[in-house]
Amino acid sequence: MRKSRQYKSPYAAMLWSCVLPGFGQFYNKDYIVGAVLIGLELIVNLYSNLNISLIDSFIGDIHSFGTSSD
Repeated sequence: MRKSRQYKSPYAAMLWSCVLPGFGQFYNKDYIVGAVLIGLELIVNLYSNLNISLIDSFIGDIHSFGTSSD
């Protein structure tokens, strides 16, 4: 006999994934895929200087995009 699974809202999973990729998988109890996606998101953010570009765009310094702050 099949075990009934608890209903998980796809909209809630989508909203969690908008917060940070991988959170939707944690919501759906798919922990391995969620951990891999969170790890990849952190690696991409660190090596692409995405956070520095976001800070520059918030303060209006659009000419420093992609350049080092050294």
